[in-house]
Amino acid sequence: MNLRLEKDEWRVQWDDTLVLPELKGGNFLSMDRRGYTPARANIYDRSGKALVAQADATALGLYPDEVDPSQTEMLLRAWLS
Repeated sequence: MNLRLEKDEWRVQWDDTLVLPELKGGNFLSMDRRGYTPARANIYDRSGKALVAQADATALGLYPDEVDPSQTEMLLRAWLS
């Protein structure tokens, strides 16, 4: 890792290859997890009650800058109900 002194503070000279040499030249790393769910064990308290357990869940994300401003109120009502 290369460092340089700027205004009396050490700074990392960032380079795309700092994490992985293969990222040189605009290459990128991505992960596609469709169809794969990693196995995790349940965690129980001393009385046998599950503290953490497997469950079906759905996550929803959106890009705020792609929401039609005229539909923002309707979207928030639907989300909060």
